[in-house]
Amino acid sequence: MSSVYTKIADLDLTREEKKSLRILFTNKPLIRTEAEKIIPTCKDNEEILDYLKELLKPESVVTVQQSLPSQDIEVVADSIVNEPSISSEFSPSQTVQQSLSSQNIEVSTDPVVNEPLIKRIQNDTYLPENSSQLLRYYELWNKPYDDWPSLREFSEYLRDVKKARVHCSFKMEIRALQKLFKSDHPAQLRLIHLEGQLKNQQKSRKIRRGNATKVSTKQKLTEKRLEIAKNSVITNGYHRINDHYNHYHDASAKLLKRDLLVDDERTDTKKMKKSTETQ
Repeated sequence: MSSVYTKIADLDLTREEKKSLRILFTNKPLIRTEAEKIIPTCKDNEEILDYLKELLKPESVVTVQQSLPSQDIEVVADSIVNEPSISSEFSPSQTVQQSLSSQNIEVSTDPVVNEPLIKRIQNDTYLPENSSQLLRYYELWNKPYDDWPSLREFSEYLRDVKKARVHCSFKMEIRALQKLFKSDHPAQLRLIHLEGQLKNQQKSRKIRRGNATKVSTKQKLTEKRLEIAKNSVITNGYHRINDHYNHYHDASAKLLKRDLLVDDERTDTKKMKKSTETQ
């Protein structure tokens, strides 16, 4: 019979679910023994998955514990915390812990968040208490840190908002989360990854803006050169027309002078003929 841990590794479970099951079976050997008996009776992997996921629910752990033999019962501490204390010198929780120790009964906690099961059921949260005051989109982050939304998912959630404002909000949310968790908390690695997504997106956006600026600058230079060229063509044309006019004017003046000279010569000739005839 294969080990239950080997079966967990082979099944299509999330990393967090596998971790929770391993902790559960390590802390609860009797539940592990029962699971090793039940798993071979399952028809296929889907039935095994349903069984293991059901085990992860807090109420299922309590049910399994109650069904085990009485001499090996494991009790959830918070379920009996409210019983009256035996001595006024001790708090109720201390009294319960002592009574459980005297009976050799193991105290059970939730393997997922290492908190009492009843407390986990009543307050299903994955973030510190003051996080709702620091995070604007608390509902997006109140889940295991592996399931926190990427930049693309965050943008889809705020699809009606401008991209610049989405990036600004995402950056502020990451900074708030970094303050909520200790520097050595695993969630910090996820935040570093999300911060890298934002930086890459902003970098590519700057590159696109730079390329657009370069294109617009080139267009402006080209338009300016064309305008200068047009102006030079017009100016050159004007100068050429002006030169042609000056040449035409000079030629006309010369022709006029020549005609006047010719007329004067003809007049002088006629006068000379008349004077000759009269003599």
